[in-house]
Amino acid sequence: MNTSKRVSTAIVVSSAVGIAAFTIVAVVFVLPRGFPNLFSSMVDVVGVYPVPGDQDTYMIEIMVNAPASELEIGLFSQDGNPAYGERYLSTDGNRVVGLETESGMTRLLFFMDNVDVERPLLTPFGPVVLPSPTTIPNRLRGVIDFGGEF
Repeated sequence: MNTSKRVSTAIVVSSAVGIAAFTIVAVVFVLPRGFPNLFSSMVDVVGVYPVPGDQDTYMIEIMVNAPASELEIGLFSQDGNPAYGERYLSTDGNRVVGLETESGMTRLLFFMDNVDVERPLLTPFGPVVLPSPTTIPNRLRGVIDFGGEF
C-alpha cells in the first residue's frame, strides 16, 4: 500500500472515531440536560399547580402515552421526592376514572412535595421539563377535595 492510501485510510478511520465519540458525548451528557423532553415524548405535562393551604406541595397533571395499568406512581419523582396521591382522570381531565382509562393514553394527577420547576420531573420514560406553576383549573376544583385529605 502506498503512503497516500495509508494517510487517506488513517484520516477516514480517525474521522469516524471522532464522529462516534462526539455522538456518544452528545447523547449521554449534553442532550438530556439541554433537551430533557427529547427522550420522553411519552409524557406531556399539562400543568403544575400549588396546593391551596400548603406552600410546599404541588399537584402535577400529565398525559402519558401508555395505559394506566403500565404506570407505577413511585417511579415519578424529583430529587428523591416521590409522587403520591395519584388520581387517574378522564382524557379531558374533568373527572376521576380510576385505572380504567378510556384509551391507551392516561391522564394522571399526583401530588409532590418541594417541587423545583427549574429541575426536570423524572419519569419511567425519561426526564420531563416542568412548566411554571399556575392556579388550579376550575375543572380540577370539582374533582379533587381539598378540604379533607390534602
